Amino acid sequence: MAGRPASCGKRVEAFKGGCGTIFECFWRYALVNQGRCAINNEAFPRLCIRMHFAWLGLKALKISIRPLIRNCSHTMQRLLTLLFALIPTVTQAITPSERQDLLNAIRPEASRLAGQAVRIKVDTLNYQNNWAVLVGQLVPPQGKTLDWRKAQDCDPNLDKMLWVVAQKQASGWQVQEIFICSPEPVYWYLVPEEAFVRPCGIYAGLQTGQGATAQQECLAFQAKRRR
Repeated sequence: MAGRPASCGKRVEAFKGGCGTIFECFWRYALVNQGRCAINNEAFPRLCIRMHFAWLGLKALKISIRPLIRNCSHTMQRLLTLLFALIPTVTQAITPSERQDLLNAIRPEASRLAGQAVRIKVDTLNYQNNWAVLVGQLVPPQGKTLDWRKAQDCDPNLDKMLWVVAQKQASGWQVQEIFICSPEPVYWYLVPEEAFVRPCGIYAGLQTGQGATAQQECLAFQAKRRR
């Protein structure tokens, strides 16, 4: 089969062991094959196909299964888009006092890295189980401007996203990860073995560019590890 990697057969065999819930069935297909195996009708369990398409409402629309599975990459793209849209966002509300405590914990480290006093503009703040992710920007105190030449490892000519991962401990909020001037979204390049051991809700709404959010990729990673 043209373009099929040598290890594809092993992944297909691993997948053919069966699947339980709809989510487990899908993720075994998505993660074991990773959209690279042009598997056929015989290799891809018919039961799982029926489960997915019945659940997603495609069976009611009388969409043929066979044309969709001829090309694995197209099938994966459609399945990912449809399933990801149905996965609920899991996050928790953060109280105003907790929010202020978090910003107070971030600001000193951000100012140190920036080499000057800063304020924090929050674009996204997700919180779950004493973990938080903040996405935003550093802005100057009122009446002043930021001199990015004073900052550590910041190019004045590039975009500058603020990315913070923090954990609330007995002593208060502790900054675990911070980038004050990332030219691209940090959540595009998360390392699953590190980032996805945290509560997935802190990545809600952060689009990775793969038709999913970082939260959904985190849920998939955690589901795979539980098997």
